[in-house]
Amino acid sequence: MSYTRVINDIHTPVDDRLKEAGGMITIGFDPEDAYIANALELFLITKLEPKYNINKPGS
Repeated sequence: MSYTRVINDIHTPVDDRLKEAGGMITIGFDPEDAYIANALELFLITKLEPKYNINKPGS
């Protein structure tokens, strides 16, 4: 499943859930720091409580 598509050199959401969010932001990490991306994702989902993403620790 594709959530985005490159249209006119711009990553554009094609999934209705992303369109509803109003924007996308990506943060790059060096390969040796990839664990930070996972931790940051869980932290932000917990703090921001987005409509479509949930974090259920231990599940």
